[in-house]
Amino acid sequence: KREGFLLKIFKSSFWITIFLNAFLLFLVQPIFNRMLLPVVGSSMSVWNIALMCFQVLLLAGYMYTHYLPKIIGYKFYIKVHITLMILSAIFSIMFFKSKQLNVDTNNPSINLIIILLSNIGIPYFMLSTSSTNFQKWYGLVNEDSPYYLYSISNSGNLLALVGYGLFIEVLFGLKNQILIWNTLYAIMTLSGVYIGVSLYKRLKTNNFNDVEKHQQIKKEPIKSKRKLYWLILSFIPCSLMTGTNTLLSNVLNVGKINYYWIIPLIIYLLAYIVAFSNMKLLDISIYEKISFYLVMIMMGTFLISNDYIYLIAMITLFVVSLVCNLYLTKDKPDPSNLTDFYLYIAIGGALGGIFTSLIAPVIFSDIYEYPLILALFIVILFIKHKREKQDIYKIEQWEYSIIFLIMLIFFIMFGLSKNLIIFLVLSLLVFMIRRLYIDTKTRYISLAILFFISIVANYTLLSNLSYQDRNFYCVKRVVNSEYIDENGDAHTVVNLLNGNTIHGSQFEIGSKKEFDALSYYHKDGSTIGRFLSDNKHQIKNVGAVGLGIGILSSMSTEEQVWKYFEIDPQVVEIAKNPKYFSIVNKYEPEIVVGDARITLKEETDKSYDVLILDAYSGGLISTNLLTIEAIDLYKSKIKDDGILFFHITNNHYDLKPVLSKASEQLEISCYIDSNSSIDNVTKVKSEWIMMTNNKEIVSDNWAEINKYNDFKLWTDDKHSISTILK
Repeated sequence: KREGFLLKIFKSSFWITIFLNAFLLFLVQPIFNRMLLPVVGSSMSVWNIALMCFQVLLLAGYMYTHYLPKIIGYKFYIKVHITLMILSAIFSIMFFKSKQLNVDTNNPSINLIIILLSNIGIPYFMLSTSSTNFQKWYGLVNEDSPYYLYSISNSGNLLALVGYGLFIEVLFGLKNQILIWNTLYAIMTLSGVYIGVSLYKRLKTNNFNDVEKHQQIKKEPIKSKRKLYWLILSFIPCSLMTGTNTLLSNVLNVGKINYYWIIPLIIYLLAYIVAFSNMKLLDISIYEKISFYLVMIMMGTFLISNDYIYLIAMITLFVVSLVCNLYLTKDKPDPSNLTDFYLYIAIGGALGGIFTSLIAPVIFSDIYEYPLILALFIVILFIKHKREKQDIYKIEQWEYSIIFLIMLIFFIMFGLSKNLIIFLVLSLLVFMIRRLYIDTKTRYISLAILFFISIVANYTLLSNLSYQDRNFYCVKRVVNSEYIDENGDAHTVVNLLNGNTIHGSQFEIGSKKEFDALSYYHKDGSTIGRFLSDNKHQIKNVGAVGLGIGILSSMSTEEQVWKYFEIDPQVVEIAKNPKYFSIVNKYEPEIVVGDARITLKEETDKSYDVLILDAYSGGLISTNLLTIEAIDLYKSKIKDDGILFFHITNNHYDLKPVLSKASEQLEISCYIDSNSSIDNVTKVKSEWIMMTNNKEIVSDNWAEINKYNDFKLWTDDKHSISTILK
């Protein structure tokens, strides 16, 4: 009875340790990203770089687990692993702490990798080794298959990601989040040490081959083609996940969902859980056909900024990942080759992360990696079935029903309109491609047509494109548009965009209105425009966080000194490019490149008459520029009678509570523009907040901002965008 009880404890310790290990493995990702994201402009690339690092560390962990026991022997390997687990726990307590991180904005990718590895690299490496290690060890001491432990592991992963956005980030500050993580890591380490010591006592030999022979394990040989197959099947979902992240931030500017950048990872993980579980699913051919339709839709529309495209992109990620993982589960080897299987899955995942996070931003000027990954998936479908019967992709009755249902929905929504006609034409094209794909002889023709449609559709979307480039921060486009003034005269306006967010507009070079302020800044309709025009003789020193195209400088005078603080060096290059914009070159303001929280510290205290904060538009905002510590820094740089302006126009977030609470804490009066401030190009209302203790300069169109007594003050340690969602 005592031996049976001890065996149950031993078995339970595996379940607890594997779950905790998986939970911590994925919990540390959003926690550390929470430390990194604010200091590099909230670029989605931060999350992609972090994911890539974690995938590479996961690969390193699998290689360690796969090769080290063969080299040094099982018993000695267990000693080494126990020692490293203890040392990693000590390292985590000593070095994984909440602190201010400084990133080189000119070369952020490499800098971020170094920061991540030096702070959390060793504990994460040990977590990645233990994930496979404990499952392998379980197989050595138990007769039942260890594959079901994969479901326990994935459940821990999923709970960490969902729980962080909904509870942990909302309830705990960053310091307490890290404290919780380190505590759980210490508990997991103790449990892991207990398993290691118990296993060490059970093993009678150190020789790797003898252990496997003793455990009656017969390894089946694995061919290179099969390993490559595993690698590609893991490469596609992983690269598609990070590609979807980039798509959402650069095209859709999604910001309506708290920590939406976690959602693609959750979907990616759900596909793994569903595929590797014993859940009863539909026949895989149904998922293959659905994925084919979704891929066709996304390849032709991935540059369209639309909420429906956002939803389709998420569904596509899930179905494509599910199909790839179902292929993997159908081809999984004997448990004796468990580490081989995970190793090649990890290699594919790491390569996918490296491709989309490091290589694609360098070689592509837009998010072209996204359709390329989808195309690779279609090719895999073709190769998978090239030797099977011709009717493997025959059109089923349910496909006709779905197409008819969608057409009916479009008719109800739009009636006999242009949208319905466009949809009918696209449906015919999709059906034609689908019909050609049935026959293996015409399958390549269908792929060629699909590529052609994708190229034409996306070229049409960018027909007014003058310039396009990309770096770590985002994809930037210079796009021309037409503006009809009040006299009915047409003018060409040159716009700098990221996704659907305009970061500056100027009349084309050479026109009579070339240096007139546009958009949110024009002198007649905008708050900041009116203020700078009415008070130009009282203002001497002006600072602005966020350059755009430097449109604010068009309202400057020769006596004034202007300085911009911009994090993205590519924005500076575009603003200075005489082919597109001329304001910066004419007025020649000083431009400081870097994170404003760092560069502003070097400025002399009480040196600015006006400091303009214009870095809060779009779906991604730098929360570190809105905390009480940040606003206190801004206040220290303006004169006693100086003014802080905050441009808070945003479709996703309501920044008024954040600024109202901060002004109350810092004892500086806070006002909001009570008049309509209309963008003279897009006719969109803009919102501005002013902080100042100089009541003489406050005109009648300003009203004191409301008090938000129940709103919690944002600090560097604790703040949540879920509290300001519109």
